[in-house]
Parts: sequence; C-alpha cells; structure tokens
Amino acid sequence: MKQDVSYLWISSFTELDGQEIRLKSYRSRYTSAVTDVSGSLQIANCKVKMVKICCIGAGYVGGPTMAVIALKCPSIEVSVVDISVSRINAWNSDQLPIYEPGLNAVVKECRGRNLFFSTDVEKHVQEADIVFVSVNTPTKTLVLEQAKPPI
Repeated sequence: MKQDVSYLWISSFTELDGQEIRLKSYRSRYTSAVTDVSGSLQIANCKVKMVKICCIGAGYVGGPTMAVIALKCPSIEVSVVDISVSRINAWNSDQLPIYEPGLNAVVKECRGRNLFFSTDVEKHVQEADIVFVSVNTPTKTLVLEQAKPPI
C-alpha cells in the first residue's frame, strides 16, 4: 500500500539588528497542514532541525561573539570549543576567563540552554552546520623564527 507523504520547504530565519537573515532552507516531512484565517500555513507534527554553530577558540573574540549570537538567536545551538581545559572550565564557571561589560549576565542566561563550552573539538565540529574559527594568528616574527633552518 502506498503511503501519502507530504513535504514542505521551510526556511529558518532570525533577526539581527532589525534585519531578517536567512540561515538555512531544508525539506521537512509533515503530516498535516491547514491554512488559518490570515492565510498563514499552520503545520502540525513538523520536525524542524535546530541550526548548530561551533566556534573553535574560546578567547577574547570567540567566547563573547558566540555568547551574543546565543542570546540574540535562541533557536540556534552554539558550542564554543577549545583545547585549553582550564579556559573551558572557566567559561563553565562563574569566573569567566575574560571581562567584558555585561558578558557575565549574557553567559549565565544562555549557558546550558543554547550556549555550551567544551574541549571536544572534533565532536562539535562534526555536528555543526556552521563553523567559526577564532584562534590567535601567528605574528610575522613568530612565523619567521619558525621558518629558520636549524643550526
């Protein structure tokens, strides 16, 4: 017996500074849909995939940037990963590794809800839809020193 299956293209949008930004489009299976009086499509039993972001680097740029994204986009799961266990432990505590005005409140509001800090870099990168790299860039002096042949 052939089963009737319906699909709907869904676009995930978020708003940032008053501008609507398209994040992702995907096909979703649903079992029923009706149109309400305003003409909007109402979907029942629709499974929508949450967008996942991973940021490699939990320093002065990566940590605060991802915390703000998590605050402003609660439907996005944000993971910040770093190889430094002490840095990740600090992000998971009340003593953040850096200071920015208001950052403690933002992290407390989002941590455990849609903002996570981890040392499991490989796992979170593989699960992510979007990956940010926020690590120190070597200085010209350091690069030149490393390029010298051994004496």
